[in-house]
Amino acid sequence: AILRSPNWQHPLVLTIDKTTQSFGDITIGKTSTTASFLVVNAGGLPSSVASLTTGGANVAEFAIDTDCGPSLVPGGRCHVTASITPTTAGMKTATFTLAAAQGGSVGGTLTANALTPGAVKIQQASGDCGSSIVGAQSAMTASFTVQNSGASPTSALTVGMSDPQFQATGCSGMTLAAGATCTVTVKF
Repeated sequence: AILRSPNWQHPLVLTIDKTTQSFGDITIGKTSTTASFLVVNAGGLPSSVASLTTGGANVAEFAIDTDCGPSLVPGGRCHVTASITPTTAGMKTATFTLAAAQGGSVGGTLTANALTPGAVKIQQASGDCGSSIVGAQSAMTASFTVQNSGASPTSALTVGMSDPQFQATGCSGMTLAAGATCTVTVKF
């Protein structure tokens, strides 16, 4: 049998709802959604939250913060939040630890895969629509292949001509996946 004093309380115990967060694929220069980690004082005594520390190879690309105050009552809750705005391509990792003066610490690992932005490339620089009589439309066309040479999808494409005598069709309004192509046809 365990004898306990009537004034005995469970010691301070910090818990966290998850220990990992993957942000998946995110384009360089874009900010991810914010992830939230729930921290709870599951013990019977107030906690004095000592510090939030961060680390990892890419910690500078992550924004990690907490709303945990200097103390956390029994059953009290607070959060650690994190997001990433990558500056270079590749796998990204960071860690955080929220420590209490008593009750230990909790922490998490953050990961993301940073991708280069979509980049539109026209595979040929010029085309010949053939000869035409002044005022008549040429029956000949020139086709241009447009490719996304980046690792992320492009935004919706807009195709336009600087000279109103030329008409362009194709690709406009399309979003190209990484490596995908579409064709623009130009008629004079």
